[in-house]
Amino acid sequence: MMCNAHNLTPVTARKLLFGAFAAVLLLHSDLRAQVTIANLFNTGQTSSQGLTAGGSAVSFWSVTYASSNGGSSANTTFQGAAYAITASAVSASGYTPSTSTAEWIVAPGASTSSTTTSGSKYVNKGGNYLPGNGTGANEGLFVYTLAFNLTQTGLAVGAVITAPVSIDMTIAADDGYTIYLNPLGYNASPTTAPSNYTNSIISIPQGQWSATSQVIANTSNATFYNGVNYLAIVVDNTNGISGSSSSTAWNETGLLDYNMSAWNGTTEIWANGAAVVPVPEVGTWIPGLFGVLLAGYTQLRRRLKAA
Repeated sequence: MMCNAHNLTPVTARKLLFGAFAAVLLLHSDLRAQVTIANLFNTGQTSSQGLTAGGSAVSFWSVTYASSNGGSSANTTFQGAAYAITASAVSASGYTPSTSTAEWIVAPGASTSSTTTSGSKYVNKGGNYLPGNGTGANEGLFVYTLAFNLTQTGLAVGAVITAPVSIDMTIAADDGYTIYLNPLGYNASPTTAPSNYTNSIISIPQGQWSATSQVIANTSNATFYNGVNYLAIVVDNTNGISGSSSSTAWNETGLLDYNMSAWNGTTEIWANGAAVVPVPEVGTWIPGLFGVLLAGYTQLRRRLKAA
């Protein structure tokens, strides 16, 4: 006796439908995003994935602490929204080029000249000259900060993220830099001297303006929170001088952070300024397909035995 769709009774059809529905629920729960992220933008990037004009204040990235004396005290002149460096200044400084999705930024108050350091004709016009000489009393310190949001389903605000979250980035800076994630704890903007910071991810020495480094922050080297998180990159402006210097001359400095992406395990959830819609992997479709086939096989086997 042959068994086909016309031989199925209403009860059997309902059972098959239930099996398929259960499989769909299983598939849906596997695809549902466990973690979402927002505002993880490259330096100089706008919310529409464009770039800020050189000499203009950028969105998202700001300098939350600045010092022209090695961190002994803050210099608020150079704190606030960061500015985009012009392409000509990037080239003249010998920097690795900006990209199509990110550009070099500098603290507010930067000049286009090493000798003329005041006046609206020179300041905040796309130049990248700021105080900083040596690693002593005349060292320039600039904390570039990006605030972004993480949300893990079912987790209280302020709790430590338990999902396998990671953030990838590619960095260049003048001169050296140290990267921190939430250096002062949850929901605390890094507005104090770097000597107070904890949770450093990596520290790169001087001479990083013509080279780039890929850096990964993950749950083994950083603490992510459910809510607001602060990525802080401390850039040292030393004029390439190790040790103390008596010079107070201004020299080039800046930061480039691009290819910013975020992952939940092996699933990418953010890339270069936009959220990524997860694409079902083979491992997510197999359980659902198996459920449908198993339900169909069970009913068919029962029908054949009854025959």
